[in-house]
Amino acid sequence: MLKRFDLEHITEVYDEFYPKMPTFFDEYKTEKFSNYYQLKKIIVLTSPRTYSSGYTMMKIFDEMGAALIGTPSSQNENTAGWILNFELKNSSLTGWVACKYYVAFTDRLKDGVYQIDYPITYDLLKEYNFDPNSELLFALDLLKKKF
Repeated sequence: MLKRFDLEHITEVYDEFYPKMPTFFDEYKTEKFSNYYQLKKIIVLTSPRTYSSGYTMMKIFDEMGAALIGTPSSQNENTAGWILNFELKNSSLTGWVACKYYVAFTDRLKDGVYQIDYPITYDLLKEYNFDPNSELLFALDLLKKKF
C-alpha cells in the first residue's frame, strides 16, 4: 500500500486531490437556491408503518413542501438503522445489529412524534363511514378543495 494513503499523510493527500475535485459547495454556501424547488399538489399518505426508507422519504417530501396526511409514523425521529445481518462461524447463530444511528432536528416533533398536516381522526373516519379507504378518499377530497 502506498504510504501517502496512510492516515499520517491524510493532510497531504487532501491538499493534493481536493482542488482537483469538481464541487458545487461554494454555490451551495451562498444559499441562492435554498428551497428553490417547491412541490405542488403533492401529498404523502402516512401510517404507523411509515418507517425506515419510507420515513426518510416522508421527511424529505415534507421539507420540500408536500402535505402529510394520515396517522403519524411509529418510528422515532432519532433512531438506529441500516441493519447488518450476521452468522457466527462456530455456532451458526444468526442475528442482526444496527450499524448506523440517524439523528435529525425538526420543529415537527411533539412528544417524540413527527406531526403531520392532516391527521386522520375518529371524526374524519366517521365522516367517511369508516371506509377502509378513508385516508385515500380524504386525500382526494383535499386535492380537490385545497390544492
